[in-house]
Amino acid sequence: MLFQLLERRGADDSARPALVHAGETHTWGQLLDQTSRLSHGLSDLGMGPADTVALVLPNSAPFLISLLSLSRLGAQVLPLGAELTSPEIHAALESAACTTLIADDFMADLCRDVIERKPGMRVLQVSREDFGLPSLRRMAVEGIAARMENHAAAALPFLHLRTSGSTGISKRVVRSHTSLAAMASAYCGTAGIVGGDRILCVTPIHHGMGFSTGLLAALFSGATLILEKCFDRRNTLRLLAEQEVTAFAAPPFVYSVMADTRTPGEMRFPSLRLAISSGAPLHRDVWDKVLRRFGIRLRQLYGASETGFVSMNLDSDPEAAADSAGHPLPRVEISISHESAEIAVRSPWIASWVAGPETGGRLLALPDAGGWIRPGDFGRLDSQGRLYLTGRNQRFLNNAGRKINPAEVEEVLCSHPSVTKASVIPLHDGLGNESAKAVVYCSIPCAPEALAAYCRNRLAPYKVPRLIDVRPDALRLK
Repeated sequence: MLFQLLERRGADDSARPALVHAGETHTWGQLLDQTSRLSHGLSDLGMGPADTVALVLPNSAPFLISLLSLSRLGAQVLPLGAELTSPEIHAALESAACTTLIADDFMADLCRDVIERKPGMRVLQVSREDFGLPSLRRMAVEGIAARMENHAAAALPFLHLRTSGSTGISKRVVRSHTSLAAMASAYCGTAGIVGGDRILCVTPIHHGMGFSTGLLAALFSGATLILEKCFDRRNTLRLLAEQEVTAFAAPPFVYSVMADTRTPGEMRFPSLRLAISSGAPLHRDVWDKVLRRFGIRLRQLYGASETGFVSMNLDSDPEAAADSAGHPLPRVEISISHESAEIAVRSPWIASWVAGPETGGRLLALPDAGGWIRPGDFGRLDSQGRLYLTGRNQRFLNNAGRKINPAEVEEVLCSHPSVTKASVIPLHDGLGNESAKAVVYCSIPCAPEALAAYCRNRLAPYKVPRLIDVRPDALRLK
């Protein structure tokens, strides 16, 4: 179904810009042509509905073209961040029973490691052909743009997103083409995203927020997606002004950093009509700071991995309801427990399946009998039906929209031979952002720097504790 959206864009808006990335502009017609060629090449390699493919690619044209090619073939897709360590990637490949790895050219060491440990797995790279298979670029540019049957079954599993979810345990939330299209329709309709918009995306599109507010919204509406590999404060400010961006979504931490960035003069973004804050609760002090610095009134968008988008603040009086998550999107129902204030959500685009350690890696149907999902947040509804978030019932940390499971960090620390016990707590930076702080008990003296290096070899950088307090274990020391 996502490929069918691309076909519609390619037919109706062939010459219009679809993607701006790394100094290049791709039209919808060019994206359709390259995607068709790549899907034909992947089919020739034997790929199809039986495959689950891991994408270890940054925000880039190859990510978008690969995803849509696999959509056409009916394959399932597991996007993974390049910031993950080799052990984390191997665990994800194993959990999802991936048959193919598509990686960036800079991931050659990972590719060799995968080939050695999983001899039956296909490994492809964007430009290099070191592993006996053609590169993505060659297939997308030189391949045959043959007509093929669209094998995508709209209601079957398609997109696997890794998340800590509502339990703090690393798992995969799995969506169908149908649920993605339904959510895109509701989001674009509510936010007013149309073909003339220019969407800037600096958040990772292998995460739910970047994927949905960036890639999916542009594909559904025909808007131009301006895609950056990562967030850089000065470059983001420049792009917002020079690229005439009309819609931008980021976590509150990103907005706070931008507002604190020194620039030669006053910065205003006259084209920007929609600045969305999502991925973490938006506090009033951040809202006020961004308004003072840029004249921008942030609009909070609330959702969770399992629920997708739930509500959006488009209040006619933005200052009066600045910290509200707004009204439910069309066809979304919100119920709040009178006893605990826990939020429950029901909508047409709730994720259909979940998979993780507790399911033995198998896909398990997600909603309960009534179709309700409890994402683990507390909240309240005011007399106008606006949602306010009041807390969470889980202990994972929120690092610029990325979740850190303290239990995962504690497990890694405790696997060190010197460590007998570890406890991870949030370390606040004053910008509404949390990092990990670890209190570690050692039976053998060990420097914090050595423990941090140990974690860096096993955890993504944002999960590594910023501060490690090492204490002797009196029961073990002699």
